[in-house]
Amino acid sequence: GPDSFKGFQRLRWADQAALAESLGQPLDSSKPCVAHAKRVNDMIWQVYDMIAAVPKKNLREALEQNGRFITDKMTPFEIAYTIADLVVNGMLPPCPFCTCNALVGEGGQTRCSGFAAGTSSCSLCVVL
Repeated sequence: GPDSFKGFQRLRWADQAALAESLGQPLDSSKPCVAHAKRVNDMIWQVYDMIAAVPKKNLREALEQNGRFITDKMTPFEIAYTIADLVVNGMLPPCPFCTCNALVGEGGQTRCSGFAAGTSSCSLCVVL
C-alpha cells in the first residue's frame, strides 16, 4: 500500500488520504487504528506548525541538547519534523546496532539514520 513508501507517514493527513484514494486504497477512518494514526499525525503537524519558523540553528541545538544524532545534511523541515515527532511520540532508544540516538519511527517502520562505522550508514530497518 501507499504507507510502504518512505516518507508517506510524514505527509499531512489530508495528503495521505488523497494519495491513498488516488491509488484505489482509501483510508477507513472508522477503524480505530486509522483514527489513532490521524490523531497522532494531526498532533505532530500542530507542533511542527508552531516551531517551523524557529531558526535551524536553534532547532539543531534543541536536538543536540537531547542527545539526538543529527547530520549537517538535515533540512530545516527534517529537523523541525523530528522535534515535533519527538514531542508527540517521545524519544526512541539508541540503535541496538550502531548505538547512535538516531532511530526514526515512521508508521510501522523504524529505521536508523546513524552511522555504523565511520561513514558507513547503519542499515537497521524494522517493520512491525
